[in-house]
Amino acid sequence: MLEFTSAGTPIVLAPGTSVQLEYNSPLFDEEALKGNFSYALGVPAEDNGPVYGFPELPANAQAAPSQLPAELSQDGYTLLRGVQNVTGVNTRRYTVGVIGGLNALAAAMDGRKLHEFQYGGKREVPLYEETSPGFFRPGIIGHANATVQNPEAFDYVFAPLHNPGFFDTTLPDPNCFVNPWVYSDIDFLGQPAGGTFIYRIPFSVPGGSQALPDQPPMCAFPYVHYVLTSIFRELGFVVDTADMLAGEMRTLVVAGNACLPSLNSISFVQSFYLADVLPDVTVAEFLKVLRDDFGLVVVLTPRGTVRTVYCRDVLGSPDYVDLTHVATPAPEKTISTPKGVTLAYRADSEDVSAKDLGKGFEGQVVGDPVTLLSELPTTAPVTLDAFGRPKLPEPQIRLVVEKDAYYKSKARYFLGEPSTALDWEFFGLNYRPLDVNGGGTRQEQGHATTRMKRVDFDLVGRQTGLFPHMSQRGFQVGGEGTRSTAVRLLFYRGLQPLATPGQVYPMLDAHNRNLAGQQTGTLSLRLDGEAGTYKQFLREWLQVKLNPVVVKDLWALPPDVLAQFDFTRKVMVDGVQYLVRKISATAPVTKASKVDLSRV
Repeated sequence: MLEFTSAGTPIVLAPGTSVQLEYNSPLFDEEALKGNFSYALGVPAEDNGPVYGFPELPANAQAAPSQLPAELSQDGYTLLRGVQNVTGVNTRRYTVGVIGGLNALAAAMDGRKLHEFQYGGKREVPLYEETSPGFFRPGIIGHANATVQNPEAFDYVFAPLHNPGFFDTTLPDPNCFVNPWVYSDIDFLGQPAGGTFIYRIPFSVPGGSQALPDQPPMCAFPYVHYVLTSIFRELGFVVDTADMLAGEMRTLVVAGNACLPSLNSISFVQSFYLADVLPDVTVAEFLKVLRDDFGLVVVLTPRGTVRTVYCRDVLGSPDYVDLTHVATPAPEKTISTPKGVTLAYRADSEDVSAKDLGKGFEGQVVGDPVTLLSELPTTAPVTLDAFGRPKLPEPQIRLVVEKDAYYKSKARYFLGEPSTALDWEFFGLNYRPLDVNGGGTRQEQGHATTRMKRVDFDLVGRQTGLFPHMSQRGFQVGGEGTRSTAVRLLFYRGLQPLATPGQVYPMLDAHNRNLAGQQTGTLSLRLDGEAGTYKQFLREWLQVKLNPVVVKDLWALPPDVLAQFDFTRKVMVDGVQYLVRKISATAPVTKASKVDLSRV
């Protein structure tokens, strides 16, 4: 028996009503969230007017019917749970459609921006705190120190991000770091393990007369797992928190151009909202970045629980369900021509330092790659110009595989004349496109990757290394600047040791190396390399997408199986494993459903 309800209220169906249902796998919903839905069905207006608010009445004709909860069941098994919309009315019947699964999640998001959610509301910090008798510091500094020492205790972290254009992109400050970090042996700074976030002394204290100096740019960077969990909970969904980005991915943060203190006034932070530091993108846009870069998919289970799954993990799992007994013996198979794709970094037009990311070699001489830095040539022949005078060789760029970076040659002069000796300088990390299956359609991603740039800075002790780098005017709610529209993700690697004994650095990176060149993790936000997103997340999944074998079949799926069908679990038919792309069924379920499958 087919039953249709709204928040427990029965909706009367006309005798003989049947409903066309479509279930779509979240793994293959790439351009739009198709999710699960019903095609339009009619319900008698006379019996259901109170549920829908009598939309056929002239007094109600101008008001669109409200979106209502919906549950479609057969014999006690829920075939579709979500929301319903009235698309047409007359005095005899209402035409309604039900959307569920990811469609229900998309409807709940309804174009909302990341910064339109609460994320725990206001976060309070003391204006000041006494670190030792008679010595005070801003409370935000101690709070920031705590986030880097005990990251698991916080939903966000303060860690340095190089942004020389933070105050003015036309007059860049090469030493400008958001959340700058310094070292000192002076105990009253309240430093953790050899360092602290910077502030300028003197600092005003109760009853004191010292001036309050400007605070350097400070910003909290929320963890991605916390952002997702907060959004889904606020939308009313139950979240599987253990599965919401586990392991190293749990250290992924959203970084940007925001600033907590005012950019142009003398003030210290007493409270802040995480919503204020997030970019101006919709939840759907944010989820697409996670899918493109990591193959991370959001799944809404039949019971309404939200969880995340990696496409690579679905393919790599030994788990499957054998459905040979429900399949027809002669399915239709379509074998498409294998395709190639070119994975390219998505340029960040707002970052003046990254507009040419991956495109910085036009007009340059690019030589053959070498494996080791020591293999770069140390000499070059001196050529003659049009007048027969010696001239310096043209600089060339070479990829050094061990460094996964490009180096640029620089010729020397000796006693005023061109020399044959060559020096090599770091030019940039390898941000060039990556060809898969010989290349093909350009697929831009890598939006998660903030540029890593070699930076020299001198606060207390000179440090040189690859830092996460951007150049965009800072933003503060109600102040100057514009909220970024780019999604920039980085790993927080913890307090990393430096070459100087006893000194540490709270390291953010898109890389998996600290300032001393030591490996800090198994993952990188780069496209290529052993730690890169292609090999770690996308390779297996792209092979399924680029070498598609699609099978269409009829399966005798009873209502209890349809109600609990898990698209993130492989199926086996006659010894061959597949992923189900789509199921088309008719309720009440009395005949076989149409299924589309991809061979894995």
